[in-house]
Amino acid sequence: MLEFRSYVEVQHKLIINKSQDQVFEFVADNFPNEYPNWAPEINKTQSLTNGIMKMGYKLKQIRKENDELLESVLTITQYQPKTYFSYESMSDPTVSYFQFENYNDCKTELTYRFRLNDIELSMRPFGKLIKAAILDGVTQSLNNIKCLLETSKQVAPSA
Repeated sequence: MLEFRSYVEVQHKLIINKSQDQVFEFVADNFPNEYPNWAPEINKTQSLTNGIMKMGYKLKQIRKENDELLESVLTITQYQPKTYFSYESMSDPTVSYFQFENYNDCKTELTYRFRLNDIELSMRPFGKLIKAAILDGVTQSLNNIKCLLETSKQVAPSA
């Protein structure tokens, strides 16, 4: 049976050899500064909210897509210290979720779930290709986070 969804969701997880506190601090607390380091498509971010990271915090991102620079505003939609963190684009129909779980004392299992909430009708037949491309980006971002935390070196973007 053919299934025509208007959204695509992917999830990937990995183990990082750092404490849950360290991983959460890097990904969530320092999100405005570190996001361009672990997401290769992000050129720049700018905080639109003063103060510490919390629900409702807003920032602007500039990302490169098909040789074009695109600007969008992100809003933090969930923020639970050490546990989970999510943000939603106000310009695009996307949501990113991160879950942090303690794994064997000094290790953390980090889960990244990304959802594209609206696929145009004309693009729905390409859902599997879209999902594969999104999963590749999610996997690359997690690998970058792991590499930056464990070695302080960024993984080269995938081709």
